Amino acid sequence: MSNSSDLVSTMNYVTMQINRHGPTVLLLFGTLSNVLNICILRERSLKKIPCTIYLCWSSLSATVFIWSGLLTRVLQGYSINWPNENQLLCKTRLYLLNISWSSAIWILVGANIDRFLCSHQSVAYRRLIYTEVLHCVEARVPNVPVSCYGRDLPCRIINDWVSCVLVLDLPFGLYRSYASVTVDVSKSQYRVAIENFIYSLIVLLVHFTHSTSFYIYTLTGTLYRATFNRLKRRYFNFDFD
Repeated sequence: MSNSSDLVSTMNYVTMQINRHGPTVLLLFGTLSNVLNICILRERSLKKIPCTIYLCWSSLSATVFIWSGLLTRVLQGYSINWPNENQLLCKTRLYLLNISWSSAIWILVGANIDRFLCSHQSVAYRRLIYTEVLHCVEARVPNVPVSCYGRDLPCRIINDWVSCVLVLDLPFGLYRSYASVTVDVSKSQYRVAIENFIYSLIVLLVHFTHSTSFYIYTLTGTLYRATFNRLKRRYFNFDFD
């Protein structure tokens, strides 16, 4: 019995430390990542590429998501629970959390649709990307953007980023399915402690997805890295090799 209690206490302590330090690191690096993304993607050399507007808005949504999802977990790690106990703050946080999370993911879906239509062999499909669907009228069709074909920077970035989102968001869906199936099951304190520990790790994985885009883009995109270097030379006189 004593060993079981010690294990529960240990698991709860480890979970508390994860909630205290993990979200703090992700908040700092995630905010930096998304802010740099927005600054770089707004550069003239990248703004002409159709997919960049999606990536820019996805970074903005991801910033809202990580702050609405991680700030309260950091506070909980220091036993500060009043944001979750206040009805207005709780509802506002969950609203921002769900909207920004969905937006960040669905904007990437839009980027994939954009890329598919731009690079399709059929002229009819390529024209669809320049149709203002919401107004049910056909927009002016400029020249097909060569820079959005499958072998360019935006397409490689979107491939890497979508793969990252799918892999790291999958555990959350599996956990929610497990939690729904076992909601009426009587659980021991040790099992609850294990589940809380796993859930804390999964939450970090989900937020990790939306906190690392800048680092992925920098490692995989030559044009993106060159634009980043120009920004640093402009403001800090520093190069990244």
